[in-house]
Amino acid sequence: MPYIKPIDRIPLDLLIQQLREQLGSPLACPGHFNYAISMLLYPDGTSLTYSYINAVQGILTCVASEFYRRVAVPYEEEKRQENGDIL
Repeated sequence: MPYIKPIDRIPLDLLIQQLREQLGSPLACPGHFNYAISMLLYPDGTSLTYSYINAVQGILTCVASEFYRRVAVPYEEEKRQENGDIL
């Protein structure tokens, strides 16, 4: 769940803004986004465990679900209203 306390967001938001400036648009550089996300999630020399793999899978699944819920669903609803339902 991405809804962390505002005080905890401050240092992260500064880093995220710098990363956004470096990466640009996901459409322009999808490989760069994939690399950055992968490097954040790949083990950093600590021993690899099932718990780590499970936690990372859970994070990625929740990120994808939240993106779909917050971005894709409103977009699809707008297009459904614009163009008509399929049923």
